Amino acid sequence: MGEIKAGVTLMQDFCRPRTEKFQEYIDYMDREEAQRNNAITTYNLFNEYMGNPYKSTGLFTAEKDSLTLQEKKHLKKVFSIAQTNQSLMWQTVISFDNNWLQKNGIYDMKTKMLDERKLKAVTRKAINKLLKSEGLDQAVWSASIHYNTDNIHVHIATVEPYPMRKKMMYQGKEEIKGKFKLSNINHCKSVVINEIMQTREMNLRINTIIRKDIVGKLKEEELTKDSEIKSKFLELCQSLPEIPKNRMNYGNKEMRQYRAVLDEISEKFLKVYSSEKYYELREILDRQSLLYAEAYGGDQGGNYKKNKLQELKEKMGNAVLKQAKDYIECMNNKVDVPNFGTKEKTNEEMPIDLAQLEEIENVFIINEQEQLIEEIESVEQVDEAQEIEEKEYDLKLSVKPQINISETLQKELDAAKAYFGEESSENIMLKDKSEEFPEDLMKCYIDSKEIKYLLKQALGAKVDTEKQKEIFNLIRNVAEKKSNPFVKELLGEMYLYGNLVEVNSEVAREYFAEALEIFEVEYDSLEEMQIISQGKNKENRFLKNYVAFCIGKQYDRGWGIEESPGIALEWYENSKTKYASYALGQLYYNGRGVEKDDKRAFAFFQNAGENAFAKLMCAKMLEKEGQVEKSLGYYKSAFDLFSAAEEKENSALFEYHIGSMLYYGKGCEPNEKKAVEFLRKAVEEKNVPAILLLSNIYYEKGILEEIPYMIEHLEALADKTDNKQAQYTLGKIYLTEGEFYNLEKGISYLERSASQGNEFAKYRLSKEYLNSDSKAYSPVKGITYLRELAEGGYEWAQFKMGCEYIKGEHVEKDDLQAEEWLRKAVDQGNVPAILLLSNIYYKKGVLEKIPYMIEHLKVLSDKADNMQAQYTLGKIYLKEGEFYNLEKGISYLERSASQGNEYAKYQLAKEYLNSDSEVYNPEKGMSYLRELAENGNEWAQFKMGNEYMKGEHVEKDYFQAEKWLEKAVDQGNVPAILLLSNLYYEKGVLEKIPYMIERLKELSDKADNMQAQYTLGKIYLKEGEFYNLEKGISYLERSASQGNEYAKYQLAKEYLNSDSEAYNPKKGMAYLNELAEGGNEWAQLKMGCEYIKGEHVEKNYFQATEWLNKSAEQGNKYAEEILNDLNVRQLKTNRYGSQRRKRYNTMGELDKAMVALRRSLYETQKEMRYNMMIYEQDIRAELDGYLFGEGRG
Repeated sequence: MGEIKAGVTLMQDFCRPRTEKFQEYIDYMDREEAQRNNAITTYNLFNEYMGNPYKSTGLFTAEKDSLTLQEKKHLKKVFSIAQTNQSLMWQTVISFDNNWLQKNGIYDMKTKMLDERKLKAVTRKAINKLLKSEGLDQAVWSASIHYNTDNIHVHIATVEPYPMRKKMMYQGKEEIKGKFKLSNINHCKSVVINEIMQTREMNLRINTIIRKDIVGKLKEEELTKDSEIKSKFLELCQSLPEIPKNRMNYGNKEMRQYRAVLDEISEKFLKVYSSEKYYELREILDRQSLLYAEAYGGDQGGNYKKNKLQELKEKMGNAVLKQAKDYIECMNNKVDVPNFGTKEKTNEEMPIDLAQLEEIENVFIINEQEQLIEEIESVEQVDEAQEIEEKEYDLKLSVKPQINISETLQKELDAAKAYFGEESSENIMLKDKSEEFPEDLMKCYIDSKEIKYLLKQALGAKVDTEKQKEIFNLIRNVAEKKSNPFVKELLGEMYLYGNLVEVNSEVAREYFAEALEIFEVEYDSLEEMQIISQGKNKENRFLKNYVAFCIGKQYDRGWGIEESPGIALEWYENSKTKYASYALGQLYYNGRGVEKDDKRAFAFFQNAGENAFAKLMCAKMLEKEGQVEKSLGYYKSAFDLFSAAEEKENSALFEYHIGSMLYYGKGCEPNEKKAVEFLRKAVEEKNVPAILLLSNIYYEKGILEEIPYMIEHLEALADKTDNKQAQYTLGKIYLTEGEFYNLEKGISYLERSASQGNEFAKYRLSKEYLNSDSKAYSPVKGITYLRELAEGGYEWAQFKMGCEYIKGEHVEKDDLQAEEWLRKAVDQGNVPAILLLSNIYYKKGVLEKIPYMIEHLKVLSDKADNMQAQYTLGKIYLKEGEFYNLEKGISYLERSASQGNEYAKYQLAKEYLNSDSEVYNPEKGMSYLRELAENGNEWAQFKMGNEYMKGEHVEKDYFQAEKWLEKAVDQGNVPAILLLSNLYYEKGVLEKIPYMIERLKELSDKADNMQAQYTLGKIYLKEGEFYNLEKGISYLERSASQGNEYAKYQLAKEYLNSDSEAYNPKKGMAYLNELAEGGNEWAQLKMGCEYIKGEHVEKNYFQATEWLNKSAEQGNKYAEEILNDLNVRQLKTNRYGSQRRKRYNTMGELDKAMVALRRSLYETQKEMRYNMMIYEQDIRAELDGYLFGEGRG
């Protein structure tokens, strides 16, 4: 294998319309393969680089790997339209080193076999991303793969049929911008390389090591644990306060002077805590660098490694800064340094409950049944709109001379009409003496109209089986013997929907394909006729527009050909009719074949004229945008038009829409009784949307006696026509607990619906399979469905995938994956995803992501008036830092509170009761607080108790304080339990101690709360009625095992107490030493004293002074006093003692020091005892934190 200099190169150029290069490419597009091989050299703008190709594949596009002759002609026409409309043609060449392709398993140089399908898929992904980044979303491209002795390359030509690209001034005139951005071209190249090398998994592993294994661990570990890291960390903390907190970011230029210290801390951390992961990272980066160097050429591989290591450095630096900010804030507020990653959570904040958010879909999903019905409506409404406009034309046509039709057909039609006992609805069986238009096609059209009418009559009446056969044979005879494309299409529909015949999708497909072939040939003839008559022949123009619509409809629905909404769109545009305008509106509204564009959809619906369906769509769109008042007029017009049409003709579709609008009160007063009447009429005529809607009404309202009636209709739809929406509805009914519950049937129907691509069915199945209480519980199946939906862009599945990665029940916990899926759901406006991710970013202080979330929260708040979004915005704006905005914060919280949000009211109460706030207003604050407390809000009750204890905003009243605290305690409020327990403990209110012990035990045993365990330990170790040494030690040990320093200190004191039955100097000194080593200043002070006293360790002056110095360095005044006393005594000895005494007898001096120590500590013993119970003070500080928001995320 030869040397690989660059696996992939990419070149980009363009040519202008009406140039030789542009036209020659169009000319070769539909030639035979051999001809194209020669012609391609004229198209290639890079001949000096590429050489002359000797072999090429056929054309492929964004949608298809190969094209039929008809599709090539269509593509050629699109490129011609683009040239006429002055589009540029952008030319892209992706060239590959064949050795590199072979190395990556795409090409075999011996057999010359190339994995074309893979290369086409890679090209498709890369080019689509390139065009999107260049704003060419509406562009059309074609490509082919070319073989060369040295290189395989892909040629791509791109045009805009209707140019929308930005223009620029070029040589004094406005021109479409030709050149692509270099960054976009490079990104396109990266997509090609990564897709072929399949680096996604490896890159994910790299990112996981950086973000989760290393930086994640750094965020969890306390940097003051390791003595070497601690010294550097404290050095950093001492220098940082000069910089505002919101600018403490590694990348900020003001942080340059600190980066060396940050990097040093990071390096030490890697060495102590993450050496294995760091080694793995560097090993993977080395491998990836070599691969990228081959792929890109040059030094890009080395750059990749360098960039990733720099990313690690920055992320670790920011994690260190986050701990530093927390440490500084704690020191400034004189509270203990928090235990990073182990802080206990409270429920004072608005709870973001995953279970609740996962169920919120029932509220936030626009009725899923409506969405399912809309799929069918959009098809049936297009058909009905088409029929209404056709009738207008038929009435105009009826005044013309009649056309003769065959005697046989006339007899068959007359016989059919005689059976129904009435004449045709319109006399459109006409004679003609004109030769200005294609008579045969017009005859086909007229025949089809009469046959459609008869079919409609047959379906609406109770016809015996024999007569149904006769009518069916008549229709088939016309379709086959007369090659009538309109009737062939009708026959295809009959087989598709089971009208007068058993459902047979294969036969339906054959008839559709035959109809399409005739339509396309006839359209070309009609176009030529149009040119000859210079557009003056109205009948010809009508047929041309109508046939264009029929072709578009078949591409739109995948009738007889692969579904292609993009091609359908072009045919609809050629059909200058109102019903085509409506069909175009549906494509733009649903984003099928074109990027979703509500503005254009709305314009197309408006252009559809006085069309009830179009008016209805306009109303729905306006309502969705929040323009409710404006939508009312459209709803009223739609209802009036439907009602007028229904009076003229009993149509099931009209009855369905009238019933639907009456039920929801759209365009009329709601009337459930009348709605059900109209819907039942439509159901009797087997109208699918009516069956689905009425089923849903009976299902949701629990009208059990009607469920069997609907099951009968639904099963007919599900089993005979394989209708996926009916299968889904049946699945729901059978999986709902109650009279009709049938797990086997429910799962079966949902699986059948899911197999047809029904997202709702797949989602419902995923929920059932992930429900551990269900007999169908199957996590693998559930996650498979969920992942498929999420990857397909289904927002609720993306949200639920995020939740699954947070919970870690059915997949391994992964915060990065959780964030990725939640962001995808957020980008689609998913409400619970927005709320959940906002709170995650807010609590973790991910500042760079906050603007992104604010944008989404504002949309929710302002357009949907969502109180949870308003509450979250209020919190963000009231938090000190970059986004602080008091006015906005209060405004959003007030809006949320006005909708009854208790958490917003509580947040407002705190802000109004904060004397440091500019909005300080005790009256307002107490008003909100009292309202919440009286309504049973535990946090408001706790804070009311605290207010009555402090007496700042109300008169001090211990009776009221106890009353409100007890109410909060009864609801299990943790800080209330801790505060009231300590209050009763300190004041010796013995009769209340059992009540508090019960509450503390619940906290300790059920929630494993270390503070409750510590408090219980104190109660049981206090001499008196409740003294229980065994229990006291047990609770303290459990608290200490969770890292509670105060429990460890209490244990050390008990174990070092020689009067205690638990006396154990070894254990006591072990706890004391651990605390002292960990930086606890009081433990360091006591260690110094222990070495002075020599009771539990050997007397040692040097050890004593070392521990006392450490305690004094942290500002402990008692350690300073002891050290001063020892130093004075040493100084006196050195100054006045003899030469012999200058050598200084340490042990003797220590004995004297003990006498002095006892004197000097006489006044400090109270403080020391106070320190032994210092946790009480810290509980107060923590409780104040609950009240004023300190130290909480």
